[in-house]
Amino acid sequence: METHLDQGPRRRFVLVAGRIALLVSLLGTGCSTFMKGSWDRLRTGERDFTEEEMALLSRTTTVFFLRSADEPRRDEFEEALERAWHLTEIEVVPFAQFSEYADSTKYSYLVIEGEALSSYPIPFYHLSLVVVSPNEDEDEEPESIGYCRIELQSTIPSMKRGLENGGRAALAEVYRQEEFLNWSPSLLAMYLQSVQADLERGRRREMLEEFKDEERMQRLREATLYVPEHLLVDFDDGSDGSKRLDPKELLSEYPGHYEVVTHEALESLVARSDTLEEPLFIFDYAINSVAKLVSIYEYGRGVIYRDNSPFGPRLSSSDFDVY
Repeated sequence: METHLDQGPRRRFVLVAGRIALLVSLLGTGCSTFMKGSWDRLRTGERDFTEEEMALLSRTTTVFFLRSADEPRRDEFEEALERAWHLTEIEVVPFAQFSEYADSTKYSYLVIEGEALSSYPIPFYHLSLVVVSPNEDEDEEPESIGYCRIELQSTIPSMKRGLENGGRAALAEVYRQEEFLNWSPSLLAMYLQSVQADLERGRRREMLEEFKDEERMQRLREATLYVPEHLLVDFDDGSDGSKRLDPKELLSEYPGHYEVVTHEALESLVARSDTLEEPLFIFDYAINSVAKLVSIYEYGRGVIYRDNSPFGPRLSSSDFDVY
């Protein structure tokens, strides 16, 4: 499959560094640093974690950093993430408080990372769960373990900012101004539930793995597929994000019942998911420097379907041909 990876080397800018002093200096000041390409394969590959690696994670409290725009809704993020995540203790804090959580012997980090191609300077962001393990030799770079990679879908204004700054932004700037279409309490909780289901089996899922849970997909045939309305954004060249795809045309190849929902409606559905008469199935997609990833999640259980195709800027009707 030809992807943007074929057009030049990838640069990876990361948001976690090693020893406490280094964490404070890099993260606390909002700088970013490049990670070695050999460090955990950009969090993309399937990985089976050792008992020691899982124990290392379980001894930490996981810190999720809020973007500046999230701070008025801190309670909503706390409620959603605490309800979804049970593998470790979790704290939801503004990014400005990072220095208070810079002790990597106590904390793991749900933190935004990014990558950009030298020949295609739009950054692609993802959320990683990272544990930093300092080397015994203080002169060596610290090691890190990436337990997951959750793709984030930038808004068009964020993509344009990426072009303006050459594809690289300091961490503080990412948390201050970047916007992601799939960043909401309910969607983040949904992603973390799926990650947690994998980690309970001691594994990280291959980012490009295509699969279908036939049993759960059969249940979907009899239920409603909820499609977040942000997926209707048209990413055609020159778009400012205001143009929308026609949902009837877009879902013309989907044979079952569907409903396009706002983020607010999805939050309401998630909040009362335990009382719903049928499972809560949610459609999702994101683009990154490798491919377009189309997924279906069952809230409370994790991802049940994934398909990838060569990089494309928007959804098409064929993406809903899931059976």
